[in-house]
Amino acid sequence: MKRVRFFFGSIALLMIAIMALGCGTASGAAADPGTTPRATADWTITVKDDGSGDYNSADTMRSVGFTLTSDVDGIWKVYDVPEGGSPLRWVTAAYDAPAKKLALTAKGGSLSSGTYYLSVTSGNLRESTRLALTVAPYPVIPSPNGRTYNFQITNYAGDNWVVPPQSVYDDSSGSWGKGEAKPVDCFYILPTTYGGSGYEWSSADDAQMRTGAGRIRDSQFGIFRGANMFAPFYKQFNLTIFNSIGWYSELTKNDRISLAMENVGLLDNKAAFEYYLNTYNPGAERPIIYAGHSQGAILQRLLLKWIKYAHPEALDKMVAAYLIGHVVDQKWCDETGIPFATGATDTGVVISYNTEDEDIGETDVNSFIDTIPDGLSINPINWRRDSTPAQASESQGSFLDLDRNGVFNKYPRFTGAYIHPTRGTVIATFDVGGYDYAGNDVPVLT
Repeated sequence: MKRVRFFFGSIALLMIAIMALGCGTASGAAADPGTTPRATADWTITVKDDGSGDYNSADTMRSVGFTLTSDVDGIWKVYDVPEGGSPLRWVTAAYDAPAKKLALTAKGGSLSSGTYYLSVTSGNLRESTRLALTVAPYPVIPSPNGRTYNFQITNYAGDNWVVPPQSVYDDSSGSWGKGEAKPVDCFYILPTTYGGSGYEWSSADDAQMRTGAGRIRDSQFGIFRGANMFAPFYKQFNLTIFNSIGWYSELTKNDRISLAMENVGLLDNKAAFEYYLNTYNPGAERPIIYAGHSQGAILQRLLLKWIKYAHPEALDKMVAAYLIGHVVDQKWCDETGIPFATGATDTGVVISYNTEDEDIGETDVNSFIDTIPDGLSINPINWRRDSTPAQASESQGSFLDLDRNGVFNKYPRFTGAYIHPTRGTVIATFDVGGYDYAGNDVPVLT
C-alpha cells in the first residue's frame, strides 16, 4: 500500500512539473500583470482660448494641453463617461513624456467643451482607472438671443472667498478669521443668494450675491465651526431659472438644472476646489467635510462625482457630505461610491434631505425641488430612514430668521419631523402662522 501511494504521489509531482514547464509557474496560473497606475494632474481644467481674443478662432480649436504630475505612459484612451462605455473615435490623447504634456485633439473638427475621462495602459499591465480632464468653453460666448454670456472661470487666488481661505471660528467674537488651524477642513458651496433678473446667472463679484452670502455665513457656517472653512463665491443662477429652465425638456428637472450648471457654477467650483487642494491641503493630508445647501447641494453633488476621477485622494479623506435641500438617489450613491447615511455616527457617507411642510399634497409640484420616487432622505432629528416621527422635544432646536429681517435666532425644540412615505422628503410639523418653508430647505431641523 505504501508503494501504491508513492506511485500516485509521483504521478502528481510529475504532472505539477509538466504544468510548471508549460505555464511558467508552479501553480499553473499565469501571474497577474497588475494594473497601470492612474495618471494624475494638479490642475485638471483648461480653457479653449488660443490667445487671439477672438471667440470664433478659439471655438474652432482642435487641441488643448494639460500638464501631468505622473510619469505613467503607454496607450491612451479617451472616454466621455467615467466608467464603462467605449473609447471615443473622434478625440485622441498624446503624451510628451519629457515635457509631461498631454494633448487632447479632435479629429476633423473642433474639440467640444466638457469633461473627458482618460485611461492609459502600459506594457502588459491592465488599463488604468480614468482621470477626469475638463475643457472649458471660451470665456465669452455669444448666443442666438443676442446676449453675451461670460464664462470666465473665477480666479481663486484673489478675493473670491466668503471668508478668507482656511478661516477658523472665534467663539469670543462670533466671527470667522485667521487663527490656529483645525485638523479638518470644510469645503462649503453656497445656496442661491442672487435674485437679479436679466442675465440668468450672476458674476462671482456681484454685490447682491455677496451680501446674501454674508447672511448665509452668519446663519449656516457655525455648524462647521470645528473646521477650517473654504467657501467660494461663484457664478450663480437666480431663483427664477429653477422654475423657467426648459432646455432638453425630455430630461427631468434635476437633470436639466445639472446640465445647465456644467459650464457655469460647476466650473467655478472645480477651479476653487483645485486651488484649495493645491494651495492649502496638498494630497488631501487633512480630512474634508463637503457641504452644500440648495443650489450649493446640486453643485456639491456634481463636484463629488468629478472629484472621484479628478482627485480621488480627496474623496478618500471625506468625513461626510452634507447635501441639504436637493435630492440624492441611489444611482448617485452608486456612481460616486458614497453610501447614504443610516445613523448619526456614520462617517464617509452622504447626509441629505429636502424639507417640506405638512400642507404639501402627495402629488403637489414643488417649484424649488424635484421630488422623485427613489429620492433618499434621513430625518436629522432621530436619524431614521423610515417614516418614524421625531417629536419636537427630541430636537436641539432651529436657527431661523422668522421675521425675515436678516437676524437669525435659535428656537429650542422648534419642530418635529417625519419622512413622507412616498415623496421621500422630510416633513416639518411646526405651525408658525403660515410661514412656509416648503422647498426652501432652511436647515430648520437640528
